[in-house]
Amino acid sequence: MNAPLNDDARRLGGLSRDKGRPDWEKRFMGAVAGAARPLKNDHPAAHDATEARIFLQKEAARFPWIILSIVGRDGRSVRSTLPAAEIEARIHQMNGALGLAGLILLRDRLATYVRPFVAGLDVEERLTAAMEALKPIATEILKEETAKSEDAQRVSPVSATVFTNGKLLSMFYSWERHEKPEPGWELAGTVYLAKTSSGNFGVNAHVNAPKFEKIMQQASRRFEAKMEEVQKALRSMKVE
Repeated sequence: MNAPLNDDARRLGGLSRDKGRPDWEKRFMGAVAGAARPLKNDHPAAHDATEARIFLQKEAARFPWIILSIVGRDGRSVRSTLPAAEIEARIHQMNGALGLAGLILLRDRLATYVRPFVAGLDVEERLTAAMEALKPIATEILKEETAKSEDAQRVSPVSATVFTNGKLLSMFYSWERHEKPEPGWELAGTVYLAKTSSGNFGVNAHVNAPKFEKIMQQASRRFEAKMEEVQKALRSMKVE
C-alpha cells in the first residue's frame, strides 16, 4: 500500500491539472508529488555512479532549473552542469548518491524539489538540508541573470523580449512594452542591439535557460530581419 502524500505534494499534484499552466509546470508539479512518496527499496542510482549521473542529466533536461544537484551520502553535492566524467568522479568521492535536490522558479516563487535514491525515513530530511544550503547559490544566480537581462535592455537602443509556448515564439519590441503575451507563455530571453568593437551594432541575445537556445536563435534571426526593415524604412523617409 502506498504511503499518503504530504499536504504540499498533494497541493502541487492538484495544481498540476490547472489548465492555464504551461506543460512543463504541470509535469514539474507532478514530479514533486511523485517524489514525495517514500521508497520501499533503494533506486539503482544509489549504488551506481553512472546510473546516478544519467538520472541527474535526464532530470536536468526536463525542466528549466536554476540549480539541480546530486546530494552525496557525505552531505556534499555536485551540480548537473558539470561534465559527465567529473560528476561521476565526485559521486565516488561523496561515497555514493543519496538523491537529488533542486530549485526552480515557478511563476513568481522559488520552488524546491528533492528526490531520494535511498530508502529510509531520514533521507528526505538530509536532502532538504542540502537543498536549503543551495538556496543562497540559486538566489545569486537569479540576481545575476536578472541583472544581465536588465543591462542588455538598458544599454541597447532597441531590444525585444521573447516568449514561447514550447512550439511558437512571440516577440515584443522595446516600443511595444504595453503588450503582454498569452497566458501560459514562458519568457525565453531578450534580443538586442549591442555596439561592437568596430563601432557598429550587432544582434546579441540573453537566453533564460538552455532549453530556449533554439527559440532564441530563431528570435535573433527574426530580430535581425526586423532591424533591416527598420533601417530601410528610415532611409526611405523624406526629411522636410
